[in-house]
Amino acid sequence: MSTELKDIKLPVDIPSQLSWLWITLTVLALVVLIALVVVWYLRKPKKQAVIEVNPLTAWEKAYARLDNLKLKKLIERPSLKPFYIELSDIIRHYLEERFSLKAPEMTTEEFLESLRTMPVLNEVQKQMLEEFLRTCDMVKFAKHQPSIQEAEKSFELIKALIGQTHGI
Repeated sequence: MSTELKDIKLPVDIPSQLSWLWITLTVLALVVLIALVVVWYLRKPKKQAVIEVNPLTAWEKAYARLDNLKLKKLIERPSLKPFYIELSDIIRHYLEERFSLKAPEMTTEEFLESLRTMPVLNEVQKQMLEEFLRTCDMVKFAKHQPSIQEAEKSFELIKALIGQTHGI
């Protein structure tokens, strides 16, 4: 092995025309790239200012729907079927949103069966709800025509049930 040092090699001569061509092409490519980025940035949709709104709670929505039902005066019509359909829909959606029960998608029997195993309502509340849902089914499917007083009682029962369960 030789310990002798060797001299460095001389620089390689690059033709000047070729180097200027490469520099020009590189700069041109960068300018095009920057122009594309600027165009993309200016054309992309602007984000709208997000207005933060506190969403309503399940019970607030249910109370609003109950108020709306009252304003519709369905209870004053000859047939109470639309009234009971909407009242049933209100409590089912409330229970779904509040307790993650899939109430709107179930039959009354399926819903009551699932409710038996869930501790979200006490026994009195479960009994009240069962009686209400059975009355709804009678009105909706068996052409039962309850009195206006019974319909008002059903309305108050649902309102009370929502009031009792919103803080659980």
